[in-house]
Amino acid sequence: MIEKRISAKKKARELAKYVRAERPDYAYLISLRIELEIKVQNHQRCPSLISIKLVYKDCHYCQIGQWNPKDFGEIFR
Repeated sequence: MIEKRISAKKKARELAKYVRAERPDYAYLISLRIELEIKVQNHQRCPSLISIKLVYKDCHYCQIGQWNPKDFGEIFR
């Protein structure tokens, strides 16, 4: 007898319903991820200062290639 697999989206919603009811903290979610052996690919959410400088290095319209902020937060202000 062959059983149909539940789609990943449906299973994720089902699991989320049970976990949300417990109002978990971050540490609990990390330990849950480890127990379920879920691998997470780390992606940079914002570009690094080096990558920004490489993109704008030869830009003649702006001086960002020569710009050297002391605080990384200055980039996004």
